[in-house]
Amino acid sequence: MAFAWRDGISLAQSYDFGPWKSASEDDVLLGDVTSFMHPPPEVQDIPAPPQTMEKLIQSRRVQTPVSDESEEEEEKDSLTEQLKKHNLSGTSASQRSNSCILLPADEKDASVRLSRAQSAELSQNTPSIATPTTAKKKSRRRRVLMKVNTNKARSEIDVLRLCFATLGWKESLGLEEDAQIVWFGLGPSDIEILKAVSQSTQKVNRFPGMTEMARKRDLCQVLNRYRRIFPKEFNFYPKTWLLPDESTQLESEMNPKKTYIVKPSAGCQGDGIYLVKRYKDIQQLKNGFQRSQNYVVQQYLTTPLLIDGKKFDLRLYVFVTSMDPLICFICTEGMGRFCTENYEKPSSSNMHKVFMHLTNYSLNKNNENFVATEDADNGDEGSKRTLTSVLESLRQLGHDTTTIWNNIRDVVTKTMIAISPILANHYNALFPEDEAQTRCFHLIGFDLMLDSKLRPWLLEINANPSLRIDMQKEVSTGVFENLPSPLDQMIKETALCEALKMVIKSPEELSALDEFEHYQRLSPPASSTYEQYLFFDQAREVFEHFTGVKGPGQMNSARFSRFARFANKLSAVCSGSRLVPADFDIIFKNLTRKTERVYLTLTDFFDFIVLLAARTNPERYESTPAETIQELVDDLYELIEKVPAQ
Repeated sequence: MAFAWRDGISLAQSYDFGPWKSASEDDVLLGDVTSFMHPPPEVQDIPAPPQTMEKLIQSRRVQTPVSDESEEEEEKDSLTEQLKKHNLSGTSASQRSNSCILLPADEKDASVRLSRAQSAELSQNTPSIATPTTAKKKSRRRRVLMKVNTNKARSEIDVLRLCFATLGWKESLGLEEDAQIVWFGLGPSDIEILKAVSQSTQKVNRFPGMTEMARKRDLCQVLNRYRRIFPKEFNFYPKTWLLPDESTQLESEMNPKKTYIVKPSAGCQGDGIYLVKRYKDIQQLKNGFQRSQNYVVQQYLTTPLLIDGKKFDLRLYVFVTSMDPLICFICTEGMGRFCTENYEKPSSSNMHKVFMHLTNYSLNKNNENFVATEDADNGDEGSKRTLTSVLESLRQLGHDTTTIWNNIRDVVTKTMIAISPILANHYNALFPEDEAQTRCFHLIGFDLMLDSKLRPWLLEINANPSLRIDMQKEVSTGVFENLPSPLDQMIKETALCEALKMVIKSPEELSALDEFEHYQRLSPPASSTYEQYLFFDQAREVFEHFTGVKGPGQMNSARFSRFARFANKLSAVCSGSRLVPADFDIIFKNLTRKTERVYLTLTDFFDFIVLLAARTNPERYESTPAETIQELVDDLYELIEKVPAQ
């Protein structure tokens, strides 16, 4: 039997308190603000944080001292030098105002923004918090003043503004071209990214193509290609079938003794996910697939590691600054998300129990058993916990957490290696002149689960991980209110603020970093451990060379024929059974017929490389596929130097 988990479940309406507004005009200059959870000794007598998000925002009045003229001129000169060093467009620092008040979007309804006139009126009635002074004047730390446009920011605006306060950065609500960084709250299209960062020195918080790559179907398609070549090394995610394309294969391979999980490719927050044991119970098969409907079916992990009898997953934060070369860092703090009912192996009597089988916070927060963590110091309790507390719990149980963490790093590194060629291709299309890859950065969410043998399994990646720092709480029967979540704030402010610090570093500085505060550099792909997985990145350069443009171009039949004419003369292609141009044409037609296109994309070209390697030397490919493909790609790579670009 199959059960649709979301049917009949009444989810509480999402309460969006909206972006904060400032009493000033388009730009807000934020001074140093102490975080909610760690006030300095001088202000310990300030009352405890208010209980509602509205009051919390009203209490965040910041007084920033005005520097004298000599200090200001010195700061401007230092800023100019630092901006030149980091190749960022200079913006003169404005005189800091005596106070800057952060106000709620609306006194009554936090989902409605106040007008600037209303904000100004409210600001006059907001009590100030005196800035403590010390007898001895402290030297001010030199910092790069960045201006970030947040017009397109969404629910992450609250934690963003906390980071701006810590970093001394400036928020811009005006024109995008006036800021060094443009922030997108949701995944923009490539055209939107290009329009947003029209200046050559501007940065954007999104890598082009990441939204599509994070979809379950696209990600699994990439990983499946690697798994066919490296069956042991890439066996870190559940076996996956892509629907509707692989429906026949799924039907022949499904085992009624096993459990399978059906997921919409672009779904999120647990929507549309359900368990099945039989092929005929897949609901989409009954209703008939449309071409636009894409699903994945995966083997369900029936033996997850349990803590306190409950299933959980881990949300990790990975910060990427470059795709070519691949430079990425993993945050050592993250989140453990727990189910709210004790786990039992799937059966016909419990497969419909969403709170037992799904770890999504968006679902479990509606269960009466959900335990909110209201104190960040108690990060080892509740339905949300810190990553460090989860690992500490495992350590106390006698498990080797160092090995667990290293295995997690290995899964993330291999995943990034697998997706980086396609993302580098998208980047080169948008910014063909930026060889240093300095225009984009991205904070990605990785969701993993440990099984009973402590083996990490990749569940999915999220191009837009939640950065909300509030929690929904039922204050009375049927009445929900959004309150500040100290645990979310501590985890997400740490991940985001430290990532933003790396944004202003040069490519050379980033390449030399092994760790940065709570971030650890993932092993460079060129290291001996991971070098064997890089041949598809070499193939990407061959593809870009023959398509005539950098980026997600199209290798039509004419360009493919030109490529085939030169490739057929190579030693690797000629070894074994020699191919003639007609063989290349057959492979081209088979691939285009399968995709219903008249050209090859980069992913199609990768499939072509694999088919070509298998066809030229089938016996060797059967025993050592990776070595056979690598030799072929090495020879094809020589065409870049021998054959003029298109």
